[in-house]
Amino acid sequence: MASTALIPPDDETRYRMVAPVWHTVLVLLTLAALFGWTAYSRSPSPLVRSHGRIASYLAMLTLEWLQAGLVWWGIRLRGLRLRDLVGGDWPNWKRIFVDLLVAAGFLILSNVTLAAVGYLLKVGKNPAIRGLAPHGRAEVIVFLLLSLTAGICEEIVFRGYLQKQLTAVTRSAVAGLLIQGVIFGVGHGKRS
Repeated sequence: MASTALIPPDDETRYRMVAPVWHTVLVLLTLAALFGWTAYSRSPSPLVRSHGRIASYLAMLTLEWLQAGLVWWGIRLRGLRLRDLVGGDWPNWKRIFVDLLVAAGFLILSNVTLAAVGYLLKVGKNPAIRGLAPHGRAEVIVFLLLSLTAGICEEIVFRGYLQKQLTAVTRSAVAGLLIQGVIFGVGHGKRS
């Protein structure tokens, strides 16, 4: 008996949308509003200037989870779960350990690469980043929660939802990946 895992998915399965088109438009509009708000205020979180770092971190944390919740609602309209969106789960502890090792290796390699490129380009310290960095125990704790939240929520929204939706719309995995990457980059680009 042949395993179904060896049978490649047909185009209908591969390019199936995970939510209605109107929902994707809604997600893109909310992202555009968030990107516009932060660009207009010239700060990754406009609350930093008026309410301090902790309020800013908490506001961004809340917005990240609201965006992930919006995505969850959209995929539920099609009867899907987050597990379906992000590729399932880990079958055992060995797989978790391997994934953590790969992540740690990537983190180390990317930091070494960024430091080398920064050195070669003679990049100086960025005062905007210093202004956002946490100071004190409470800010560090909330900042770490925000970092964890951003990692989880942005993977769900960008690499899970948008990439799958854009792949289905364009009927091309490469196009879905590239367009999602551009949207992510626009949202995280330098605001001058």
